[in-house]
Amino acid sequence: PLIMVGSPATKELIDLKENSSYRSDIHFLSDISDTLLRSSYQGASVLLFPSLEEGFGWPIVEAMASGCPVITINKAPMNEVGAKSCYYFSPIPDNEREKDEWVNLSATKLEDVLNLSEIEREILIKKGMENSKRFNTADALDKIESVYKNILSGHNY
Repeated sequence: PLIMVGSPATKELIDLKENSSYRSDIHFLSDISDTLLRSSYQGASVLLFPSLEEGFGWPIVEAMASGCPVITINKAPMNEVGAKSCYYFSPIPDNEREKDEWVNLSATKLEDVLNLSEIEREILIKKGMENSKRFNTADALDKIESVYKNILSGHNY
């Protein structure tokens, strides 16, 4: 199944689903609890995150921390967040002719990840879990507090 979690589905997405021969395997979830989101990551074969623009990329971190392999766009900030613990799609081309090739290459990348051996998948998951530790909220807040304290004490950056 394809489970799309996020904002409510647009009419365009709903129409695409209804016209798909896979419509019974496509599900839209929005306004879900953190518990259901975490369970979704933990039960997923892979998180596909082909974001065009992103402020940070929290879903990448959340998925990796939950033991879910990630495929995202090889563009900042996604590749900065994912580092060497994700698989990457090339950025989506603007040119319509190139989009068909991009779709085929991306489908092949997805197939590669889904067909990883058990050992390869375990290694990828461990890399992701380790990478996700870089984004510890408490550590980030401590660093921000330290910056403010240094500013208040007159230190320049």
